Amino acid sequence: MTPADLNQHEAIVYSQRSGGEEWLFRRGTSETLVPLQSRLALTAAEGVRAGVITGQGFAISSRWQFAPELEPGEVVSLLGEWNLPSTDLWVIYPSGRLTSTKASAFVKWFEQIIT
Repeated sequence: MTPADLNQHEAIVYSQRSGGEEWLFRRGTSETLVPLQSRLALTAAEGVRAGVITGQGFAISSRWQFAPELEPGEVVSLLGEWNLPSTDLWVIYPSGRLTSTKASAFVKWFEQIIT
């Protein structure tokens, strides 16, 4: 029901660096920092996905990563009224080269599904 309730469950933490054991939730002007009990700390998104699907815990993830499981209810979204800090996403092209038509089409498609 609230971010504080997450302390009663085990988290799957995705982190490329050390940390990730505290999550910041926002709703309106309110902010809540939640320290977590992590069952798993992983550096691969595929591992986070597998952990959630096999019932090892909950995780922060992009909706598209679990789209096939969200639709039939195999995975559920929690705390929908709360927001998380935004994350930058970058597309990097090699310098001095023209962008291929396939790469441009992929970037346009990806922008549509994440916005």
